[in-house]
Amino acid sequence: MRGLAFSRLLMLVVLMPLAGLAIFGGKLTYESWSRYSDLSRAATMLRLAVASARFAGIAIPSEGSLNRDMILGRADRSQIEPKRGVFDEVTRALREAEAGLTVKVPRIEEQLRALDETIRAVVALRPQIDANALKSPNDSSKAITPAAAGSVDLVGSAANFVEDPALSRRISALYTTIQFVQTANGQRGPGEVVLRGTVLPQDAFMLLARSYVLNIAFNKLFHDSAPRAAVAMYDAFYAANGRELDDLRRMAIANTGQPASDAQVKRWVAMNEELSALTGKMLIVTADTVSAEGEQMLSDARFDIVVYLVLTLGVVGAVVLLGRKVLGILRELLGELAGAMDKMRDGNYDVEIPHVKRSDEIGIMARATEGFRENFVRVQAAENEKKNAQTAAERKTLMGRLAGEFEAAIGNIVGAVSSASGELTATATTLTATADTTQKLTGTVAAASE
Repeated sequence: MRGLAFSRLLMLVVLMPLAGLAIFGGKLTYESWSRYSDLSRAATMLRLAVASARFAGIAIPSEGSLNRDMILGRADRSQIEPKRGVFDEVTRALREAEAGLTVKVPRIEEQLRALDETIRAVVALRPQIDANALKSPNDSSKAITPAAAGSVDLVGSAANFVEDPALSRRISALYTTIQFVQTANGQRGPGEVVLRGTVLPQDAFMLLARSYVLNIAFNKLFHDSAPRAAVAMYDAFYAANGRELDDLRRMAIANTGQPASDAQVKRWVAMNEELSALTGKMLIVTADTVSAEGEQMLSDARFDIVVYLVLTLGVVGAVVLLGRKVLGILRELLGELAGAMDKMRDGNYDVEIPHVKRSDEIGIMARATEGFRENFVRVQAAENEKKNAQTAAERKTLMGRLAGEFEAAIGNIVGAVSSASGELTATATTLTATADTTQKLTGTVAAASE
């Protein structure tokens, strides 16, 4: 590490947290994607469960009540096709959900095959019912009941095989609601037969007893897990009719063969018709709520993927840009210090050291460099003073030597001048004597001439 270049060290400082951030963000994104993939598969199971619940709670009661009324001769002929259309439409939705299922579970596939057979059996009863070939509503129940039970069991299996706990709880709430609704509606036909004075055969009585007991058991579960709106709808109905309905149910479950009064039978039929319509609405509310919550969970998981991916890329990009900016600033700061030191190396000690006022490591380096510069300036000044002092001493010595030499030269010149002056004086005296002699001779000559 110590042998690495400074720029590489800086890059390493930036890349290490960047790599950690990328790994962490990638892990979150991958987990979100895995969560979304799991939810996507589970959502197909949820859609199948919702479609099966609609089939059990809407299609079966609609077809069952129509068959019962037609067998008893009280059906509204104008409602035959609309009610059968409801059954067919819900059945198509169930098969579409089955086709979109991406989770392959042998148990679910087996239940779907069995349910498909019961659906065909229900449809096959229509010509017989239209031809008045069936004499008792129980004859219709032999096909309707297995179809209803198969669809309910399919919802329960979907809750068990969905791995996501939140979706499993929602499908369980749907299963509880459909069981509560189904067991309530399952008492309608056999109960009416008993209240009219007919003793149910063993198999039909067992179905009635089973519906009665399960309805009591699922009542509490329904209130605990079903959507509040559905619970409120049932509670409003029960507050108005619950006591009377419970009394008639207990009469039916007794299966004594003692007929109830016509008013009681009519009341039983009216309350169960109201309850059948209400349970259909309750099931629709529950199915819609569960379906919406499942889709919301899927949407949230998809949103989480986008959020984690965008945040990861955004943060990584921001770190990269920030790292480049920081590296650029560090290079700039250190480059300015290096430039000042290069000028000092060339002997220019008047350079201004940058960043000396910073409080970080760059400022420490700048102040250290400024200290070196000041020391160099002081040393240079001392050297200059020393050189100046040496030059002055040498100049003084030279001047002394020059003065001595000048004095000696002047002394020689003065001596020479003094000697020449003496010689001139002697010459002048000689000339003077000569002149006197000449004058005397001239006088003599003149006298001799005369």
